[in-house]
Amino acid sequence: MESTSVTKKCVECKHYVQHYIRSGTAFRAACCGHCACKERNSKLQNKFHIPDIGSCELWEPVEIDSETSGAQIEKTLFEIAQKLNDIANILLLDKQNKNPSE
Repeated sequence: MESTSVTKKCVECKHYVQHYIRSGTAFRAACCGHCACKERNSKLQNKFHIPDIGSCELWEPVEIDSETSGAQIEKTLFEIAQKLNDIANILLLDKQNKNPSE
């Protein structure tokens, strides 16, 4: 018989915020994070957690709405493209100001 129980780990909770460390020129996930649940943090001093250890009674699953997240990704990519275009234009103007003959 298959078990349908969900393993409740902090790293799989919607309140969990992963910590990152800088490694050379990139960031990598650290082996810990913290709980961003306001209800939990008002009761407890220690908010830091190792992600693979059990969770608390306030654990909630991460909910992903694929339609909303798809639209949000599309919007974010469009905004990034606009900002990159702005940066490219600024760099072009800077180059033209340094070399007016071009």
